[in-house]
Amino acid sequence: MEKTLPSGAILEMTMAPFEDGHKLLKAVSREIESTKLASNMQDIDAIKNLMMRAIYSEEIDRALTPCMARCKYNKQPVNKNLFADETITEEEKIKRRGDYLPILKEVLLYNLTPFFSSLGSLLKDLMTAIPNVQK
Repeated sequence: MEKTLPSGAILEMTMAPFEDGHKLLKAVSREIESTKLASNMQDIDAIKNLMMRAIYSEEIDRALTPCMARCKYNKQPVNKNLFADETITEEEKIKRRGDYLPILKEVLLYNLTPFFSSLGSLLKDLMTAIPNVQK
């Protein structure tokens, strides 16, 4: 799958193997579980906290690294060297750093969406089954 980033750079993504995607799912789920969300989901502070946890979580970083390694940024491998390359211009360094968070978001969404796509119906089925179990 290809995505055009805000800078105009092209991000090419391929799905990570199940084991890598599953590790990422567990890491993100652990962070989501430990973040308190407001019942009305309008709580900007809670959303900010969740985003920041995803950014600074070493567990998510470790799980996301092999998923990102399967991607290309303007035909170059996505890894730490892409952002630490000392041979590129200052302008290119700024552009790449500006693309860092959009890359994280796109790779997370691409690899996690298949896991979460049926979560809504699963939760609905569980909620329907719970009253029947209690009878």
